[in-house]
Amino acid sequence: MNNKTGVRALHGDPEAIDFPAVCKALKAIRFDGFLTLMTDAIPVIDSRDLSRRYVEFFKPLL
Repeated sequence: MNNKTGVRALHGDPEAIDFPAVCKALKAIRFDGFLTLMTDAIPVIDSRDLSRRYVEFFKPLL
C-alpha cells in the first residue's frame, strides 16, 4: 500500500474505493467469478448491519 496507513471508509465516502467503477470494469472484461468484500470493524456500527448495508449497496452493481 505504498507505506500508507489504511483509511476506514464506507462506500460513498471520498476516501473509499470506487466500487461502481470497479464493478463496471469487471463487467467490461466479462468477469464472471466470485467477489469477496471484507469489511472492517467500525466501532459505531454493528457488523451485521454493516454487512447488510454493503449487500444492499452491491445488489444494483452486480
